[in-house]
Amino acid sequence: HRRMQRRDTLESDGAVDARLLQGAPHDRAGGVLEQRSRVSDVEPGAESSFPVGLAEYDGLLYFSTISAGTRDDFWTYDLSTKLVASADVVTGTGISLDGFTKVWIDGRLYFRGTTPETGSEIFVHDPATNVTQLAAEVNPGPESSAPNSITGIGDRLYVTGYTEETGYEPFVIVPSPSSLEIAI
Repeated sequence: HRRMQRRDTLESDGAVDARLLQGAPHDRAGGVLEQRSRVSDVEPGAESSFPVGLAEYDGLLYFSTISAGTRDDFWTYDLSTKLVASADVVTGTGISLDGFTKVWIDGRLYFRGTTPETGSEIFVHDPATNVTQLAAEVNPGPESSAPNSITGIGDRLYVTGYTEETGYEPFVIVPSPSSLEIAI
């Protein structure tokens, strides 16, 4: 399915300029529709790459894909050059992407990931240092906290997570220069 957006028509002396509309698709109200084009064919061919979790930062659109043929990593789309590339955020780290939501706080990308040692928790990528690491373990150990509803407000990251003591509850992760603190 192609997404279409209605664009206001230009008028000349109260009448629509026929030269602008010649051959253009129209909606039922007579407005001109503008066609949108695909950014990239991440999974070449008819198979879908199913891009999810789009988040912009510093002129790059970050997203991940759900497809057998694409790597388990983030992709970037450069808004100025129109090039798509692997971001290599989790490649070689042992972290598997485990969610669609990505949040930028103070130039760092927070996301849900999984390792055998931590289960599903919040990880952070710093593009300035190209380091990806565990941001906070809501439920310490190999049992997952299954963090969801990741939201950044100011310099804080809010998530819902699970612990044996609390069940599913909201948590706040407070980034600091040297560590991350979890508050309930």
